[in-house]
Amino acid sequence: MANETVKGFGDYVGIEAVRRQRIKGILANIFKTYGFELSETPIIEFEEFVRGDNANDEAVSDVFRLEDKGKRKLALRYEFTFQLKRIASNKKLPFKRYQIGEVFRDEPTTGNRFRQFTQCDVDIVGSTIKEEAEILAVASEIMKEL
Repeated sequence: MANETVKGFGDYVGIEAVRRQRIKGILANIFKTYGFELSETPIIEFEEFVRGDNANDEAVSDVFRLEDKGKRKLALRYEFTFQLKRIASNKKLPFKRYQIGEVFRDEPTTGNRFRQFTQCDVDIVGSTIKEEAEILAVASEIMKEL
């Protein structure tokens, strides 16, 4: 047991780790080309903030809950979207951002369902039809490159 990872978590080494980094690099380069700003958000948040107005949402029920030494109820981020509201406030619109990083779900694992996985978000807050079309161009360019 001491030499195993926790179920639903994994190590990536060698060619697999290199491939993952290459994919992240391709995504980041394309996002930057289209003017998206990199964002990084905390892995740990207050549980109340993570739950937000979605307390009955199935994904929210799968949040990893933590408690720090100060007895504060905390949670590992399960997605990036709920943090977008905070980082987009008071930004000039349209606000274009992207984020690539680890998220966590305390849920049963199956063949392709892990408890830690990499999520990639690209968002435009306050978008017009022009920016919405740009998202399609970004997706198309990513698929071609990959």
